[in-house]
Amino acid sequence: MLITPQEVLDTSVAQLETLAAFLCEQLDESIDDPKHVRQETRACKEILGSLRLLILRARTRERGVVVTNGLRFAHRPVRAAVGANKRRAGGELD
Repeated sequence: MLITPQEVLDTSVAQLETLAAFLCEQLDESIDDPKHVRQETRACKEILGSLRLLILRARTRERGVVVTNGLRFAHRPVRAAVGANKRRAGGELD
């Protein structure tokens, strides 16, 4: 039995959230001296940041919002956006 793309997305995001929670927990318990952070700890923090960003993008896209460089945009197909802009301007639609 095949699962739907939405189920694949939901499962993948849930697994990423689990991994992010694990990394966060491990980093909270880290015994590195704050003045001398080890390379492995720094790499884990970078991975955690990347995971959080990926999760955020996946979740906001599901809700029809696209996040780009910290800015939030309503996601609309280009054709619909062009049509809406022409209607607002009183122009003819193609």
